[in-house]
Amino acid sequence: MRTMVLGALAAALIASATCVPVLAQADVADFYRGKTITVVNGGGVGGGSSVYAQVIAPVMQKYMPGNPSFVFQHMPGAGGARAANFMYSAAAQDGTALLRPLQEMPLWALLGAPGLKYDAVRFQYLGGAYVARSTISVLKSKTRVRTLEDARHTEVIVAAGGKASQPYMYPTLANALAGTKFKLVTGYPGTGAMNIAMERGEVHGRAGSWNSFKGAMPHWVEKDLLSNLAVIGPDREPDLPDVPLLTEFITDPTDRKLMEVVASTALFGHAWIAPPNVPTERVAALRDALDKTLKDPELISQFKMRNAELSVVSWQQQQEAVEKLFKVDQTAIERLRSVLDLQ
Repeated sequence: MRTMVLGALAAALIASATCVPVLAQADVADFYRGKTITVVNGGGVGGGSSVYAQVIAPVMQKYMPGNPSFVFQHMPGAGGARAANFMYSAAAQDGTALLRPLQEMPLWALLGAPGLKYDAVRFQYLGGAYVARSTISVLKSKTRVRTLEDARHTEVIVAAGGKASQPYMYPTLANALAGTKFKLVTGYPGTGAMNIAMERGEVHGRAGSWNSFKGAMPHWVEKDLLSNLAVIGPDREPDLPDVPLLTEFITDPTDRKLMEVVASTALFGHAWIAPPNVPTERVAALRDALDKTLKDPELISQFKMRNAELSVVSWQQQQEAVEKLFKVDQTAIERLRSVLDLQ
């Protein structure tokens, strides 16, 4: 009799435990049913980040409990800081607002760039669609510069936004650490505007995610209109195996370490992030839906059609990268701040 009672009790406990996620999922579905999730994009309209978000969202909808719809709000400015600040303190904290940040968002928080009002560690990372190696690239028709070595001897005019952005940071670091002669023209609101400026001849080129070139301006890639001077990332870009890393041009060991710190932001290319106070069960549902979306055959097919890179980055990888970033030596942080004029 005692055995039967214990067995029944064990069965009840198991049943109770398995009901928790089911009940939580039902609650999440009830919450999201009929609602709209606003995805705030830190980049400008027409950039590669817009292309990614617009492809991912419709597929993600079918995996979200309650099948909420998605809308996009572009909030460029201050190299992505405007959108991150908004998401951290002003956006809805219930799971109906998500951030598509620029990939340097955690790095700028580490450096304490002016105007930042968020704690990167407290954001809730959902995962990402791309390991975002970046390039410094120019249109061949606008300059005779073809290599980074050329850029050490010839002035190259590049478009940039605010200081908290790739188009500003990478040429600035190249000038300070590798001796190049990039002249920055600041004030562009996003990569879409920078691409237009390149075609008009206002500037020769820009820096940014390689995928932002492929996604937003595919004919530049297909017709070999670009000279890619250097790659910024943990390793070379698979599409550009002959283009060297910017790190390869840096001889000082300390400065090379700085570039490794900067390259660690690659895991946040096309990342999706929830604000700090979204309930745990909704964050879990968002993470699960994004993971399933990035492995969906329909999505994979769409990315192939657009000639866009897709590589799944888990939320755990992003969380670990942020935690490592905030353990960087203070001396390196101060050196980066000095180079980027963030004093």
